[in-house]
Amino acid sequence: HREILALKGSMAVPGDAGAAMGQGVLEASALKEDNLALEGELQDAMDANNLATGQIRLLEAKLRDRVHGGDEQGDEPEDMPGEEHALRKRLREEQQEGHDCLSGLNIQPSDSAQLALIWGMDTTAHLHLLWIPERSLRAALPVGWRESQDRKGEVYFVEVASGHATYMHPNDVKYHDMLLEIRAQLEPADRATSVPSMNPEVLEMERLRLREAAAVIER
Repeated sequence: HREILALKGSMAVPGDAGAAMGQGVLEASALKEDNLALEGELQDAMDANNLATGQIRLLEAKLRDRVHGGDEQGDEPEDMPGEEHALRKRLREEQQEGHDCLSGLNIQPSDSAQLALIWGMDTTAHLHLLWIPERSLRAALPVGWRESQDRKGEVYFVEVASGHATYMHPNDVKYHDMLLEIRAQLEPADRATSVPSMNPEVLEMERLRLREAAAVIER
């Protein structure tokens, strides 16, 4: 401010014009100082936020370690890895690095067909039901489940609420049961109806009906 006052005094602008110019310089200087102060406060707030975020993540990691710390103390599954487990293991290894374990798998039609065969499906006769094993592989890990590894590095799944551990992916259980229920409902109709005699419009209506029934079962 002293420099500004000295500058104002040395200005050779007479009368009101010099006073107005000096006042403008003072206001501009004050505004600049306010901006610098606000920028400093903003930077301090951002630094504090980053620090708090880091502390929160550290606390979350400690909490996960406490909650899941029993994995190595004996809550490994009592069942054995099956064919579904082997299929998912291969698909996981083929996923790109950094794949989120909570997300579904990126699959090809041959992968869902392989799961269908594991489930005992006839991929020709049950072509209209192949969307079920496909959805089982694509769907994300259900809420309430988490992923872990045994001493050999094999992936297994734990239901958080009950602590139940299994090598069988919960989606495989869910959608396999859905398949069995839908097939049980269709068997009487299959015996009474000659599928080859259906025209394309009837087949499409049947597919829509099956999807609606599956949606009800899933809910």
